[in-house]
Amino acid sequence: MATRLYTPSEYASLMRVTPQYVRRCCADGTVKAFRMSIGQGKRRTWRIPFDEESIGDMAAQNAAACASAAAGAEV
Repeated sequence: MATRLYTPSEYASLMRVTPQYVRRCCADGTVKAFRMSIGQGKRRTWRIPFDEESIGDMAAQNAAACASAAAGAEV
């Protein structure tokens, strides 16, 4: 598995959410991320380590959660 560092915009594109939402999640700890200093001006920006191969696992977990929630709603 190859882990890559994503910017909030790149990660947002993968997750189909807004970059602002990703930055908020980084700040509150919902998304595991760290801040890096970039360039001579030392602008700090978020970087999110993520393994694209884990998207399939995430999708399977979400599908199982949705199925169990739907089964509970039918009772």
